[in-house]
Amino acid sequence: MLQFAARAFPWLAAIIAITFAWIGFDELQYESARRPLQVQSVLVAFAISAFFGVAAASAWLRWRIRRPAAILCGVCLALGTISALTKPWDEVSEAVMVIIVVFTGFTAVLALIAGIKRTSP
Repeated sequence: MLQFAARAFPWLAAIIAITFAWIGFDELQYESARRPLQVQSVLVAFAISAFFGVAAASAWLRWRIRRPAAILCGVCLALGTISALTKPWDEVSEAVMVIIVVFTGFTAVLALIAGIKRTSP
């Protein structure tokens, strides 16, 4: 399980980074009445994208920060999963919400395993 977590986490982190970069660029394309809030949501999307991108790159390139980055990603994803479970699901269909919860929960577990346990070089 440890080897699987160490190999799968960077790919899942890269998918999350690309998804949030896409969300940020998509948000920039549309002019809306809520322009001040739009800037904040774009900045948050790009910050999340950079955070998960650095975590994926650090795991692939074996930087020193790979374990703390994986732990931080796992904690953030676990909090996101808990948040998704506790908020009302009226905004999104239940099938999409189940997919989001399963994906973030699975990635959180893999990130925490990859960050806490040492892998052999």
